[in-house]
Amino acid sequence: MIQFQKFVLSNGLRVIVHPDFTTPMVAFNIIYDVGARDEHPDQTGFAHLFEHLMFGGSVHIPDYDEPLQMAGGENNAYTTNDITNYYIQLPAANIETAFWLESDRMLSLAFGQKAWMSNVKWFVKSLKNITSINPMVIPGNTFANCVIPLTLTVG
Repeated sequence: MIQFQKFVLSNGLRVIVHPDFTTPMVAFNIIYDVGARDEHPDQTGFAHLFEHLMFGGSVHIPDYDEPLQMAGGENNAYTTNDITNYYIQLPAANIETAFWLESDRMLSLAFGQKAWMSNVKWFVKSLKNITSINPMVIPGNTFANCVIPLTLTVG
């Protein structure tokens, strides 16, 4: 059985810790209790869009990846119907970098027009790739109907 500790911080953050001293690396996950299930049926895709936007930096850390890479780490994320999981892998000796990055992102997320436009471009490119494989995707994709018009008001 996997041994772990579980507790809740005074701010409501639930924490699970599983020490594994057999590796010099650490996996650090922040799981938000939000996903596609929280979207309106006529406006889908926003949970995934915000997953991407959260890599756009914070007030104090404009480039999320740079300090993480300098600490020998890498990161990614995924969104399901139930959760959005951001994860970091880095040398255990540098775990403070993961805490710093994630706490600052929680405290002062900041994405501007550049991050917004970059992610809308990513979405449009992804949509083109999907529709080139299956042209029937567009009629049911309400995310395209919601996000594409928003780009006109941003720029």
